[in-house]
Amino acid sequence: FEEEVPIAGAEEVKEEVAEYSNLIDIMNFDGSWDEKILKVIARTETELLKNMPDQVRKLKTRAEQLRAMYTLEGMKLLKTKFKASDQELKLILKKIVDYLEKNQLENYYQLFGSSEFGVN
Repeated sequence: FEEEVPIAGAEEVKEEVAEYSNLIDIMNFDGSWDEKILKVIARTETELLKNMPDQVRKLKTRAEQLRAMYTLEGMKLLKTKFKASDQELKLILKKIVDYLEKNQLENYYQLFGSSEFGVN
């Protein structure tokens, strides 16, 4: 029997894949997220409401505002942690953008203070 030699960084990669998978698994069919994302992003509903941009605040109901904030946080995590490099991720981001635009958040990238969150 050959002894298994751990590959440097393999555990970190496994953890990142699991986190990516968890994030996608809890995504709603329409490209949004709901309160389940709070476990992944390690933030509270109160924090999200406190830091809500005016554009999101204009949505009619608290539920719509929260769904938009959950979705923006999910998109931010995908774009920053997973770098949106592969084709699958680009399709997922397109679905998120479609959801945001449908909910009058077409300038979503401004909500992050940067245009780097655009999807090409």
